[in-house]
Amino acid sequence: MKKLFLLFSFSLFIGFASCTDDPEDNETIIIDPVTEEAHGFYIANEDWFGHDDGSVNYIQEDGKVHYRVYREANPGELLGATTQYATVYGDNVYFVSKQGLRFVVADAKTLKKKTAISYIGGDGRFFIGVSPDKGYIATSNGIKIFDIANLSVGASIENISGEVGNMCLVGDHAFAVVKSKGVHIINTRTDKLEKVIEGSYATLTQSKDGNVWIGAGSKLIKMNP
Repeated sequence: MKKLFLLFSFSLFIGFASCTDDPEDNETIIIDPVTEEAHGFYIANEDWFGHDDGSVNYIQEDGKVHYRVYREANPGELLGATTQYATVYGDNVYFVSKQGLRFVVADAKTLKKKTAISYIGGDGRFFIGVSPDKGYIATSNGIKIFDIANLSVGASIENISGEVGNMCLVGDHAFAVVKSKGVHIINTRTDKLEKVIEGSYATLTQSKDGNVWIGAGSKLIKMNP
């Protein structure tokens, strides 16, 4: 699952863009992926387990690199160990790590920390927002419901256990890859598991035309949701 996001050694590409009038004039990189033009992109780094925690670098469109911008915005604060994934949803950016501070939420415009949570029921893997007030955290032991309004981890989704990797939101349903068990389809209105497509799958994503693509060993499965 991790291979999908591998950009450089020990680095994961994350889908949020930076926007500032002049990045070089800002001590802390300011971002707004919704309303302004992007001037670069971010990379979340796993880093080297046992030596340093995860970090975030910003690469300007002219090639200039700003290292460890989350730490710059939050002196003395760190991400978790072996950061797996990050994304912007709404006003926040969400960082998911395997250990330590497994789930960190920061302001999407300033990268200022809002909360950092160690216990999420397992090692962190992935996050998707499913409504303005709710998101799902994929872990090594199922999926946790995250209360965005109160920045708190809630209950697990019933009947899902084991390592969960990539997820995507399709209308009122979330599709999640569960290792060696298949693609699990969850009704996001009820937070209930509705269907399991059994099989051994590695990853999934959704294309612009709405189809869901599932990686299955040497095969790529196209599914109309």
